[in-house]
Amino acid sequence: MVAYLGKLENFKENTIYVNPSSDKNGKVVMLFGEDTFELPLFDEEAIQERLGSISDQFTLDITDLDLTVWAPIVRALVLGKLKTNVIYHAPSEYWDVFPIDRDFGGINTEISTKIEPIQGFTPVFSSDQPQIFVPILGFQGNRALYLYNAIEPRSADIYPIISLRGLKPTHYQDALISNRVFLLKDAIYRRVKHIYVFGYKETVNFLQELAQKFPEHKIRIGLLGPRIQCLGAIVCASRNPDKFELIYDHPKPYAPVLPLKRIKVEVSHAEINEN
Repeated sequence: MVAYLGKLENFKENTIYVNPSSDKNGKVVMLFGEDTFELPLFDEEAIQERLGSISDQFTLDITDLDLTVWAPIVRALVLGKLKTNVIYHAPSEYWDVFPIDRDFGGINTEISTKIEPIQGFTPVFSSDQPQIFVPILGFQGNRALYLYNAIEPRSADIYPIISLRGLKPTHYQDALISNRVFLLKDAIYRRVKHIYVFGYKETVNFLQELAQKFPEHKIRIGLLGPRIQCLGAIVCASRNPDKFELIYDHPKPYAPVLPLKRIKVEVSHAEINEN
């Protein structure tokens, strides 16, 4: 049996429904059939045992879930060797409802001012090792600057990821405009890595290349941009927490206009288990 982890609105047989409002107290609420259960996001063994009793293969829909909810689930499924396909229904007109603030450089949204660990992952700033900072950039340059100021990495040790191409022809230019203040600091733009917006494998490969190039360094990854790229970072950090650390600023939620169209992106369990 293949179980689908999704939202109640997208009814499917053998579906485990994840409450999007989970993580209020570090727990996730799920529904399977008539059975409702609550699991601690920091306890991968509890997640593995409960979900493993239902199926050995899952499809996890991360479309409407907060990163703080789906990241620990991915971690538990990966470490538990449960076959997991991840799907994301990306809005094809997503950024039309988020006008770029070209005077400031970013999306017109408030940022959070807290950097805290994601449930189940290595605590933030827990190591005295030299560091490499890899921000996965989106369209909120103010968030990248916030992480930069908090982490205080050497400019030579920053390797930003920018999506190429996006869902629209202007996405690459918009990403550069949004992050220009950050990228112009000490010529950080010279070390930009271009990765396809849905490039899961490319993201994983780039992070592993950095790990080999800098064996003594801790690689801190800022989760600011596309979900599929963040998925690659989350899988790397799940498998090798001593090398990779996730940095997330828990941004305040926004209320976008619902998109008219979406495209389905899927990362298969074979790809996730490949590395």
